[in-house]
Amino acid sequence: MSALKSSIEHLHSRIIELEHVVNSLETALEGQQRDMFAASPSNENNTVDKAAINKRLDSAIEKVEQLLKDGTN
Repeated sequence: MSALKSSIEHLHSRIIELEHVVNSLETALEGQQRDMFAASPSNENNTVDKAAINKRLDSAIEKVEQLLKDGTN
């Protein structure tokens, strides 16, 4: 059960980091009028690979599901 607890704690810390990044970004963009429906501006240095993100999220979900399954047995 400690593997499950450490995994959840690690996930929680990553979520906290993500929230800080989002808050920083929001603060940096504060005061700018942004179009809610416009496409994201292209940035060659900061592109997002959606397939890679999906793959990593799927992998993380599978690991959590396996840990939960192992923890209940």
